[in-house]
Amino acid sequence: MTFRKIGALSIPIGLSTSNETILDILALTQCNIIYGTPSKIGVLANLSRKAGIALKVNKVFCAGEPILQTHRNSVKKMWNAEIYGIYGSEEADGIGAECKYHKGYHIFDENLIIEILNPETLLPAEDNKGALVITKLGCNGTVLIRYLLGDLVEIIKEPCQCGRKELRILPQGRIKEAIWLYDGRKVLLQSIENSLKLIFDEIPQYQVMVKNTVRGSILILKLLSKSDSLIQKKLKKIITKSSQDLEEGFNKKEVQLRVQLSNDPSMFVYTDRGKIPKIIYEECGENEKYKS
Repeated sequence: MTFRKIGALSIPIGLSTSNETILDILALTQCNIIYGTPSKIGVLANLSRKAGIALKVNKVFCAGEPILQTHRNSVKKMWNAEIYGIYGSEEADGIGAECKYHKGYHIFDENLIIEILNPETLLPAEDNKGALVITKLGCNGTVLIRYLLGDLVEIIKEPCQCGRKELRILPQGRIKEAIWLYDGRKVLLQSIENSLKLIFDEIPQYQVMVKNTVRGSILILKLLSKSDSLIQKKLKKIITKSSQDLEEGFNKKEVQLRVQLSNDPSMFVYTDRGKIPKIIYEECGENEKYKS
């Protein structure tokens, strides 16, 4: 219905189609509007640049994962197009969307009641930041009452520059997303992101590969950034001290950290839906701990 209103013909491509085939379809149909995950769109933008395929894309809609500035930059550079984010969930469908100012997601569902809770106590948050809880009434199927989506958000009450006055939400990540190491140790993903904020103006696209064995853990931090040995050394030093479990593991030589910086997005592991999971667990041979 939405695509019909903006005059777009919807062509679902599917999840099993290769990026090269998708690009061929976009070129063949002279596509000017794309809807997908930001990671997938970013890969297609870079692939079209390498293949020399010029698409006349003027609108890009993204959902499914956080939109980073690197996604917006690649789409702007390749197609001179803007990314418009859509926020929602499989349980509640669409909840909000960005306007041209990209200052949060406007809530467009009038049947949606939003609450912000303290993620530790699940009591009402004292400020405008916390865990998002929704109640959705007047819909077919399952009625959601005080449903915890698992996202941390900030509520923006001030009117937007676009003139709309409804609430806006600004996603801040997932609630206590953690990396589980060998022997039951865990590291909150927030501690990794706090370390990245000390080095980068904005957190780049990243992924943590985790290899656990009975003898220890190997963490491989992949970052979409220009290769820089100095940054690699700084990050290893900062991350080592970002968590008590990490620091203890490093001191006992039971945890290794490797940092990989590259401008090639193909280094990441993608899901079938084109998303880049922040944490990937890999099986690891017992002796792999000692590989360089």
